[in-house]
This record gives sequence, C-alpha cells and structure tokens, in this order.
Amino acid sequence: MAQSEEPRDLAKRVTEAAVKAVAKRGDLTVTFGHESTGVSGTHVRLPVPPRLVSAADMGRLRGAADAQ
Repeated sequence: MAQSEEPRDLAKRVTEAAVKAVAKRGDLTVTFGHESTGVSGTHVRLPVPPRLVSAADMGRLRGAADAQ
C-alpha cells in the first residue's frame, strides 16, 4: 500500500483484482457506487466501502463481489 493510499482505495483495488481473478476475466469493469449491485455484460457494480475499512467491512464487500 502506498503511504498516501486511503484504506477505501486499497479495498477497492484489491476487490477489483479479486473479482477479475475469480472470474478469470481481465476485461471486466468494476465500479463502486451507492446504487444496487449487479452485473451487466462486462460491468460489475459493487457497494462503496466505508472510508475506514474494518475486517467485517471487507468481508461484506468480498461477499457482495463473490455473489456477482
């Protein structure tokens, strides 16, 4: 983690990498937003992690990612 990288940004980066690795699809576009989660073609939408990410928050985020 770069010293200036926020915990939220780190969570987004590693979750995006995990989604692409599990799906074996480097062409996926992973976005984070407040709207509902889902998949449309090569676009995966996940919930925005909180600013300060706890282990429980990461578990929920990975659960949402794995469910897609």
